[in-house]
Amino acid sequence: MKRSFSIILAALIVILSACSSPKIEASQKAISVGTRAVNLLDDYLDGAAEYKEVSEGLAELEEQMEYASGYAEKGKTPEEQADFRIYLKLPSASWSVFKDSYDGNAETYDAVINSRNEIAKLIGMKER
Repeated sequence: MKRSFSIILAALIVILSACSSPKIEASQKAISVGTRAVNLLDDYLDGAAEYKEVSEGLAELEEQMEYASGYAEKGKTPEEQADFRIYLKLPSASWSVFKDSYDGNAETYDAVINSRNEIAKLIGMKER
C-alpha cells in the first residue's frame, strides 16, 4: 500500500513539474524590454494608446536591445540567444502596428495580437 502510494505520488510530481511554465532564459533587461513592449501593444489593442506613441515606444525599446544584434552567431549562450529572439520581434511588432494604423482591418489587428503574443511567449507572459 505504501509502495503504491509512493509510486503514484512520484508520478504526480513528475507530471506537475512537466506542466510548469517553461524556464525563461532571457536576461532581466530583455525581459523588462519585452514586458514594456507587450504593455505598449496591449494599450494599442485596447485603444488606450495611438500609433505614434506605440511606434515611438517600440523604436526606443528596439534601440535598448541593440546590444543583442550581435548575438546571431552560433556558440552564444542560451540567454544571449533568447535576447536576440526578443530583439528580432520588436521590428515585426512595429510593422504590424504600422500596417494596422494604415489599413485598420481584422487581419492587421490580428497581426498585432500575434506580434504581441510572440513577445509574451518569449518572456513568459500570458498570451492574449
